[in-house]
Amino acid sequence: MSNTVAVLRDSSSSSEFIYNETHKKWERNAIKNHKLDSLVKQIEDLNNKGSEYRDNARFKDALIVHFNALQLAEEINDTVSIIRVLNSIGTDLRRTSSNIEASEYHYRAFELASYSNKNLKSKAIAMNGLGNIFLELQKPNEAAKYFEKSLAIEIELNSKLGQAINYANFGEVMRMKGDLNSALDFYQKSLEENKSIGSNIGIAICKNAIGSIYLAQQKTTESLKLIREAVSILENSKDAFHKLEMQVSLCKSLISLNQLKESKLLMQQIFETSKSINSYSSQQTAYELQTLLSKKQQEYKTALAAKELAIAYRDSTLTLNNEVKILEIENRYKNKEAVQQIKFLIKEKALIEKTNTNQRRIFILFSLLMSLIVVFTYFMYRSRKRVNLELKKVNQMKSRFFGNVSHEFRTPLTLIKGPLEKLLASKLTKNQKEDAKMMYRNTERLLYLVNQILNLSKIDTGKFKIKAQEANLANELKGISESFEYIAHTKKIAYTVDILNSDNVWYDIEIVEMLLTNMLSNAFKFTPENGQITINGVKEAGNYKLNISNTVDEGVSKNINQFFDRFYTSGSSFQVGTGIGLSLVKELCSMYRAKVSVAQKDKNTIEFQLILPILKEHFNSSEISNEPVFLKKETAILKINSTDETSVDKNSKDEIMLIVEDNEDMRSYIASIFSDSYQIIEAKDGKEGVTLAQNYIPDIIVSDVMMPKVNGIELCNSLKTNSTTNHIPIILLTAASEEEMMLKGLNEMADDYITKPFAIKILKAKIQNLSKVRKTLAAKYREEIVLKPMNQLLKWGNNSFSETLKRVLENEITNPKFGIEEFCTIASMSRTQLHRKLKATTGMSATEFIRVHRVKNASELLKNKDVVISEVCFASGFESTSYFSKQFKIVFGCSPSEYQKKIQNS
Repeated sequence: MSNTVAVLRDSSSSSEFIYNETHKKWERNAIKNHKLDSLVKQIEDLNNKGSEYRDNARFKDALIVHFNALQLAEEINDTVSIIRVLNSIGTDLRRTSSNIEASEYHYRAFELASYSNKNLKSKAIAMNGLGNIFLELQKPNEAAKYFEKSLAIEIELNSKLGQAINYANFGEVMRMKGDLNSALDFYQKSLEENKSIGSNIGIAICKNAIGSIYLAQQKTTESLKLIREAVSILENSKDAFHKLEMQVSLCKSLISLNQLKESKLLMQQIFETSKSINSYSSQQTAYELQTLLSKKQQEYKTALAAKELAIAYRDSTLTLNNEVKILEIENRYKNKEAVQQIKFLIKEKALIEKTNTNQRRIFILFSLLMSLIVVFTYFMYRSRKRVNLELKKVNQMKSRFFGNVSHEFRTPLTLIKGPLEKLLASKLTKNQKEDAKMMYRNTERLLYLVNQILNLSKIDTGKFKIKAQEANLANELKGISESFEYIAHTKKIAYTVDILNSDNVWYDIEIVEMLLTNMLSNAFKFTPENGQITINGVKEAGNYKLNISNTVDEGVSKNINQFFDRFYTSGSSFQVGTGIGLSLVKELCSMYRAKVSVAQKDKNTIEFQLILPILKEHFNSSEISNEPVFLKKETAILKINSTDETSVDKNSKDEIMLIVEDNEDMRSYIASIFSDSYQIIEAKDGKEGVTLAQNYIPDIIVSDVMMPKVNGIELCNSLKTNSTTNHIPIILLTAASEEEMMLKGLNEMADDYITKPFAIKILKAKIQNLSKVRKTLAAKYREEIVLKPMNQLLKWGNNSFSETLKRVLENEITNPKFGIEEFCTIASMSRTQLHRKLKATTGMSATEFIRVHRVKNASELLKNKDVVISEVCFASGFESTSYFSKQFKIVFGCSPSEYQKKIQNS
């Protein structure tokens, strides 16, 4: 009994012992887990504190705190915390431009995060950091690869913020590549995501980026609006780093647009914000911006002082970044190798300081040089007078040269003009007469240009004399203005002349004629078809005032202040001139004591004002002429014949040539050369040329490059990217001989390029060669129908029309109901367009194409010895066996049964 009690007592003691030990173990685990949780929380707090230091530009402090967090995370072996802190250290180093060191920490974070799907977010952050490093290294393609992977994870996690950040990163990649439109699309996506989550910083960054892109695209109003909105959003934000970024962006934009008053006010805010951040780099940014503004304001002393301060803060920033690198190396290695690298960086620091000292000395020397420049300004002023005298002599020599050359031109031009007049008076054929008229018009044009050069030469050399006479000025002005009515009718311009009576006044008839003729010639040159020209004249206060307004294309008035510069021509206009006419007007007005000016009335209208002196007192006694007055009834204005409506027989089998040229004489000249070989259709500009090409599908196109509405390069691009017209050979003509222009045309898939003036035999040879090549390709295709298997035939093109033929051959050719109408529907072409397209590319009509390919399909079926010929007939899309046999024999030279025997025996 006692033994039993003892055993029970021992058993009870044992159970109690086991219970106590288990409870103690549970308590130890609980304490351990609590301690672990406490350490994880401590790591998280350190990580957040380091990030806070970084956002306030305290990068050294941020790095120290983050390394403490990393050491603690590695001691407890908490992978999640290690990955987060590694990414934080990588970001710290990126902010100090230590990209090589930063990449190592992001790569380590990326590798650790790749082992488990629980760390997807950290993996996305690591790839985002690596992408930003490649952006800093100017490698957008490599950056895009990491951003793409990061974005995929953020989409999987449904993280709106992560998606917004990556869309903005893609926007920066596209901007770096120069693809501004794609950059705008990505920043717009990022903006939408930031708006959905209410991220003010993200919204401000996106608006600022979009505004900067608009500024690069010269959309000034939209640009400034968006950048100002970005500044306003962060006006009361505690994030001084991004606040400063927005302010600096706005200030740079205002300075580039010369809005200096507002820039100066904004600079005060920038200095306040940069001081609140209390970092060297922000102060450097502020003083660099102040340097730029002071230079624009021509305050060079202030600019120099600001530049010196910017350099001082830059040196401090470099020193701090160097210390950050040393700190990173100490914590990463902590061995002899680290000590060596630290010594190297210390030496590098000393070298930087020495370099900075040298730079300061250079700036002091520069200041001394500036002082010397001011001292020598007086001497330069004196020497400038001497140089101006020499330049005046050179200009006189140039004027004499141009005058002599112009005189030399007049003799051969006169010898050409005289026989032409005699030739026009004789009996000529219609074509000969048209050629002679064209030659005569262009001879007149040459004489007109030579006279302009001569007049400029006379003014420069002081040989142009004023001869004022008393006559009715208004009648003279009306006569000159009326001579332009024919051109107005030809160009379909609304031409209004309202010249009020002047009575008899004093003026130089020749000078007034030259002034008004040149101004009206300029107006008609730059007024587009269906535009408007208005002349108003009124006598007032001893002067006669003329206002000439005309509509212009967008871009012509962009450089309105340069209109009177000699040899200036508007680069944005399709019109090309000598740049002499308005310069001559300005020179004549200066000599004649008249006033001329130009202003922009509205977006598409400019107005010239000419004020002519009309009192005898305005002229010297030597400028008064007593010769009788003869009002000129005609002026040397070139008349352009109206363009006939283009017409062509759409059902004609002859080849068609489309000539696209805005100069009627050149267009008529080319048409006369090729009228025996081609049906000719003509277009007076690129827009009309594109329409006619799509309607008529010509066999060859000859086009000028410089034309209104649509130029030759744009025409080429439009036709070569259209499946209906991409087969048509195009030859471009231009007066510009630059290789860049030729290359641009050829890059737009032009088949050839010829510069003016050109030999007509060269143009003929090029057209013949292109025609032969096209016909050879069509003939080759016909041969390959018989020789090549069906699957290889379908590979002969990669454009949309080839895809249409492929669809027809694969899906429709065996359908007996499939005909021309169905073919037109699939190809989205008219019967005429389809016929000419097929003829040009395959050498066959639409009907022949269907019939021959059905025969080809039947030949493939006949290779099977078990098939019946009647079954092959119907399976190939034929409805009559006799018709099938007849067509088969035309293609293969034997009946279907003979063909089948040959195949079986071979």
